[in-house]
Amino acid sequence: MCLAQNAKLASLMLAKRPANDGIIISGGEAISTLEVIIWYDNCVVKYSSTKFFGDIDNQNKFYMYNAQSVDNPTSFNTKVKALLSSLSGKAYTDIKFYATGELDLGASKKLHGLAQCTRDLSSTDCKKCLDVAVSGLPSCCDGKRGGRVVGGSCNVRLRPNGPLGQWPFV
Repeated sequence: MCLAQNAKLASLMLAKRPANDGIIISGGEAISTLEVIIWYDNCVVKYSSTKFFGDIDNQNKFYMYNAQSVDNPTSFNTKVKALLSSLSGKAYTDIKFYATGELDLGASKKLHGLAQCTRDLSSTDCKKCLDVAVSGLPSCCDGKRGGRVVGGSCNVRLRPNGPLGQWPFV
């Protein structure tokens, strides 16, 4: 993830992006504040006229999921939670706040996961953010073959088979 705390960079990112690039922009305006977040698959650009470095952002988030359902959702959901909870535990202790891993589902099938925080967070706040993201998976991705919870400070992703480097994710 990358963050922009510079208004010029944020405005350039907004102005120079292709019109059909599929990114999601979350913005809010109040009388004296401006906030813009652009999520790419591999990067987050965030600008705010107020301080945000070091603060967990659980307000700005979105969910995506694979439309295909799994055969045994109860068992699958248990494995998903175990994998992403394990990766959260690794990510918040990693210097890069990043972890990937996989879980063997049998019959040559694997479940690939990712947990990641922005590097402006403390280790403790990274863990808190990832815990909230993992707890949000049942709301969006219950029994689905893949999904992600992407927030302003952290994200978790899940996909069956194929490594995470192959996009699109879901």
